[in-house]
Amino acid sequence: MSKDEQRITQERYVRWATMIPNLYDDLGLSVHEFRLLIHYCRVGNCWESVSRTAEICRMNRETVIRCRKSLESKGLIRVSLSRYGTLSVVVLDIWKKNFDYYSSRTSRKEGMGVVPKTDRTSRKEGMGV
Repeated sequence: MSKDEQRITQERYVRWATMIPNLYDDLGLSVHEFRLLIHYCRVGNCWESVSRTAEICRMNRETVIRCRKSLESKGLIRVSLSRYGTLSVVVLDIWKKNFDYYSSRTSRKEGMGVVPKTDRTSRKEGMGV
């Protein structure tokens, strides 16, 4: 392994890293949706205000609200009202779908693993997310 390869070899460094399913990168999310989703993955259950999320993600409040709704409609996050009157955002577990999709020999034979960027609709439908 060369010194330039990005590989975490010491357990102590894993604490400061975020692992994401490959599906996130292949779902055709907008740049803002992807950024917001990764932020939620990083922080875990999230109760911060829309203003704070917008500041951290470097986008405006309206974009956070729009992208949060979109991520929820795509089944990637769940937004609910806490008993304290604040919104709670939880990232939903898609690791099994990720594994099933990428380990499926049938999907790869049918070209589902490598679909041109212009054919995003068929790729998303094949992923079942």
